[in-house]
Amino acid sequence: MSVSVSREPQSVQNLKLGDKTLTGVGAQLQITLTDSSGKPLAGASVTESNKEGGLQNPGAITTNSQGAFKDWVGKFGDASKMAGTRTIAQTGKQLTQS
Repeated sequence: MSVSVSREPQSVQNLKLGDKTLTGVGAQLQITLTDSSGKPLAGASVTESNKEGGLQNPGAITTNSQGAFKDWVGKFGDASKMAGTRTIAQTGKQLTQS
């Protein structure tokens, strides 16, 4: 397995994770799974289980043809409950009411 940073830490708004829309600060990692001979594990099913709490993907993730998938790490909260932030749906509703 190898892990690399695919997006450096940054402010993130309206990140979709399952049925949630999140806002916060985070980085996106690319995780690549390989077998014992170093060949990518394409099509592998991965289930995330965080030991320290926090958010995790709600369902299984399937690796791509290179045996890789992307995952966000950081501090996030429900965008609809954060002062000064709006979800994409809220912004669209405001625009249509204007």
